[in-house]
Amino acid sequence: MTTQHSVKSHMEKDIIRFAEEEAPLTRRERSLMESLERKKERTKNIFETLDPLYERKKTALKHRSPFELLISTILSAQCTDRQVNQVTETLFKKYKKPLDYVKAPIPELEEDIR
Repeated sequence: MTTQHSVKSHMEKDIIRFAEEEAPLTRRERSLMESLERKKERTKNIFETLDPLYERKKTALKHRSPFELLISTILSAQCTDRQVNQVTETLFKKYKKPLDYVKAPIPELEEDIR
């Protein structure tokens, strides 16, 4: 029994060691890997090609931070941008940080959004 236990323990150690080691790459796999420098260069080229194709339009939603834009965008799915701007004018004065929304009682927040 001691022998079986020690063999099992030895096998477990081998399996763990094997799993932790990286499997060696073949020559073909190494040749197919793209270097970090090449990836950066390719990314830069893609960005330089695509960037001019997209316009930078300002949204009609009024906001002062990415979080406020997120809230406005969520609300805009339910009504017009004009209505969102009316609601968020007071909403953003009352709720300044994400934690303010978390701490607010749901019925109160619902009423503030209406």
